Amino acid sequence: MTEDMNYATKYGELFANPKAGRFAGKATAASGEELLHLAPDYETYQQIFWHQSVAAGHGVDPISVLEAYGIKIGQWGALNMHYMNYQNDLLDHTKPDYAEKFQYFSALQDKWRNHFEAYYADHKANLADDIKF
Repeated sequence: MTEDMNYATKYGELFANPKAGRFAGKATAASGEELLHLAPDYETYQQIFWHQSVAAGHGVDPISVLEAYGIKIGQWGALNMHYMNYQNDLLDHTKPDYAEKFQYFSALQDKWRNHFEAYYADHKANLADDIKF
């Protein structure tokens, strides 16, 4: 970037500083409480996750699924981080109740995957229909 690392360091500080630049002083991220209002529990998160996943497999834009839940892509990223941490703790195989928690996790996944696979069963997408050889 430059021979003088002081410039590179200063640039990095300014670039990463939320109090500098044209977005200074503006709310750019939702609080944890606001995010958890969108998906208040792990089951709701799994519902949205599987809805988006199965819908995408049937040609539905995954962003439109998030929008139906009132969630923006940045919020979804933050929710993913929150619930991935929860899931990692839930599925810690060193804990004595691992088998019970794994069963809960598997049942929850199966519930929502099966639900949305049934919902989209008649929604077939052939993304190659418009290609002529």
